[in-house]
Amino acid sequence: MCIPTQSPQQMEVLKFYEVEEPRPPPIVVSTTPAAITSTAAVTTVNEEETPETTVEIESEEVASTTVAVEDMCANCDFDEIDVTITGPNVITFIDDDPPTAEGCKVTYFFCGRSDGALCTTVELRATNPSSFMLLTGDITSNSIALSFTCGDDGRYLYGSFTGITALSCVITGCTGSVCEDCDIDAIKPVSTDPMVYVYTEEQTPTADGCKVTLLNCGRTDSAMCTTVLMTATNPTSSTMISDDTTFNTVSVTLTCGKDGQYTHGSFTGITQITCDISGCTSGGGK
Repeated sequence: MCIPTQSPQQMEVLKFYEVEEPRPPPIVVSTTPAAITSTAAVTTVNEEETPETTVEIESEEVASTTVAVEDMCANCDFDEIDVTITGPNVITFIDDDPPTAEGCKVTYFFCGRSDGALCTTVELRATNPSSFMLLTGDITSNSIALSFTCGDDGRYLYGSFTGITALSCVITGCTGSVCEDCDIDAIKPVSTDPMVYVYTEEQTPTADGCKVTLLNCGRTDSAMCTTVLMTATNPTSSTMISDDTTFNTVSVTLTCGKDGQYTHGSFTGITQITCDISGCTSGGGK
């Protein structure tokens, strides 16, 4: 295929008839900030004071759930305390003292020798579930006495030592005569008459633990005697003694004193006793 070639004259004619397209105007960019004018109204909001609102909350009375603790300070029982004694002729005694101002029970306690012995050790030890304590009180040479107060827990206390469960009274190292040590064999009559007997028998001790002894002299038969006497002697004098006399017997009750010697009534320190049963007739007697 042949493409015709245009001559220079033809090219000039074609260029003359070309229509040039219009160009858009240039865009001018300004670097100066423009003033912006706004016609919109600016509304200022003033905060109004909000009135204070008080809300009253009604509180309901709530019943107390606290449980009252029972006060046990008037209910202590001293028999619940285990009391032990160390030492011969030691006795204990308790009594009620006036209660405290709060109505708590107070108990007086005594532990001591029942005689006049002098002792080197006089102690009262209290024990509770966790410890022990040596107590002080009215202490003498052979006794201790004090008062215990009932605590709120229903157990006795002494000072700051509470919850007492046991007491141990120790009274030892004692010297001097004691009223359970009298020896009737050392002072009783010695009979040389085969028809006269001498009989002794221990009786119930006194309330303070002192020995009591019955002494009897009499005929072994039924003879009636004109003389039925018993005589007691001490380092300074002698006296006739008798509690019960029949036609051929005589008997007395002797008490061991705190000096370790027998007494009969007001006659003390007896060191010897004799019997005189004589002038007996009938029954084969003299």
